[in-house]
Amino acid sequence: MKKVLATLCLAILPIFAIAQSVFDKYENSKDVATVSIGKGLLKLASHIDIETDDPEVKDFLNLAKNIDEIKVYVTEKSSVAADLSHAVKVHLKERRLESLMKVKDKDAIINFYVKNTNNDEIVKELLMHVEHRDSHRTESVVVNITGKIELEKIGALVNQLNLPEEVKEVKRSK
Repeated sequence: MKKVLATLCLAILPIFAIAQSVFDKYENSKDVATVSIGKGLLKLASHIDIETDDPEVKDFLNLAKNIDEIKVYVTEKSSVAADLSHAVKVHLKERRLESLMKVKDKDAIINFYVKNTNNDEIVKELLMHVEHRDSHRTESVVVNITGKIELEKIGALVNQLNLPEEVKEVKRSK
């Protein structure tokens, strides 16, 4: 019985070891621009000695210390944008992310989702999905940030990424 159980565990282990994100398929797509920033670069950025009095820059550098990864996916091809939107829905379900806020601005809809922790002020994952449609173009952007993310410091991140003003005061609704 122990041998059967051990064999079964060894057979299942590779499945978990190669688990991939639903977004991985876009990393080599010619229709999707991607940016992936790993923990090493983020940690390096947080240790750069920048003399500044700007509290937002300081908050961003402190926030970067606790971020594991930032991935960004951008497409302007409508069929790929639709597929990317579907991938977001799958990711939300698989990772059990909950809606944090939604911002509608002219032709764009921006949705924020989070993976909770036991602390109401910290999340494990922040996913932002932007859908922009007008008569001239369609654009879809996904920003996925993982790590220990303090919600009160998201304003610093918003400023560094040039996100809409409405996002600066992100707080968990109680």
